[in-house]
Amino acid sequence: MDHYRAIRGEHPDWAEFRAAMVVERRLLIRLPVEHLYGYASSG
Repeated sequence: MDHYRAIRGEHPDWAEFRAAMVVERRLLIRLPVEHLYGYASSG
């Protein structure tokens, strides 16, 4: 819920939100970034 709040704000009904996530089989996974590869533009 903290991730949802950070992005979208407060949900009006958290019980409904949780039930929808279970029905839709949604999952949130946090992965730590140890290395980043690619090109960084300077401007």
